[in-house]
Amino acid sequence: MQRLMWRLGFRNGVAVDCEGLSGGLALWWRDNLQVTVRPWCQYFIDAEIQFEGKTCRFTGFYGEPRTELRKKSWDAIRFLRAQDNLPWLCVGDFNEAMFQSDQFGGNTRSFNQMEDFRVCLADCGLVDLGYTGYPYTWDNKRDGEDNIQVMLDRATCNDGFAEMFPDISVEHIVTEESDHVALVIRAMEMAPCSTHKGPRQFKWEEAWVKHLEYEYMVTTAWQAASNGDRGIATVWAKLEKVTRDMQQWGRNVFGSIRKQISKLKSQLEDAKRRSLVTGCSLEVRDIEGQLRDIFEKEEILYKQRSRVDWLAAGDQNTKYF
Repeated sequence: MQRLMWRLGFRNGVAVDCEGLSGGLALWWRDNLQVTVRPWCQYFIDAEIQFEGKTCRFTGFYGEPRTELRKKSWDAIRFLRAQDNLPWLCVGDFNEAMFQSDQFGGNTRSFNQMEDFRVCLADCGLVDLGYTGYPYTWDNKRDGEDNIQVMLDRATCNDGFAEMFPDISVEHIVTEESDHVALVIRAMEMAPCSTHKGPRQFKWEEAWVKHLEYEYMVTTAWQAASNGDRGIATVWAKLEKVTRDMQQWGRNVFGSIRKQISKLKSQLEDAKRRSLVTGCSLEVRDIEGQLRDIFEKEEILYKQRSRVDWLAAGDQNTKYF
């Protein structure tokens, strides 16, 4: 877990081990945040976050997977609510649906189980933030009539958090490996607006040097700009030529990977929607396989945008908590 944290560029974090194939929680943050982690357990990691003069609270939650013990989840949320009145964002896999429409396939869910969940959220002043994207967040990955999909993961917040961040969005990102989707939550004080116009500023990518064609591309561009002169103006002209060629090369070589991934993710979401009607998951499995292949290529090209060097340094850092 620590290796993954460093690889993704986070320097601080806490984690709760999984039990077998279930559970497991991790909260990671960067140095620009002041985070105070409170006592945690197998159901949650709870933290107070300070940044830019504001204080709020974040809870990563994992609900009890066993139906007969599900009440422990709701008791845990009520315990957390009683701690303070800070603006609060509570996110995670609650292992329960709110409504029957949150499930596709399988047996009818227990009304009382769902009602207990809804009552718990209401008692704690937590409101579901909704979502965009694919409706179900968990898929048992089986085919035909055996396929079951349920919306188990969601983001909730109280009034204080909604007032602090009036512009909140939750996006479901379909993944090819996990049986859960990823939740991307954006919380902003106001909707962003772009005032930048004109050509995009050049940005050199350290990951470029990992590519086998990088040195050849730079050498070729530099030589193509040579005209025999040796003055400073010639040097600037060469640098401009190399810069333009780098931008074009980066878009063609690295940008094509991003476009392929984006296209395949869109196709995967469409295929999953079609499988709800047809009951056939072969197309879904095929696209998942294509995504796995291209992610392997992306890792070779990018090495997580050169954070492979961070990983090497992280292996020598024994401080985790």
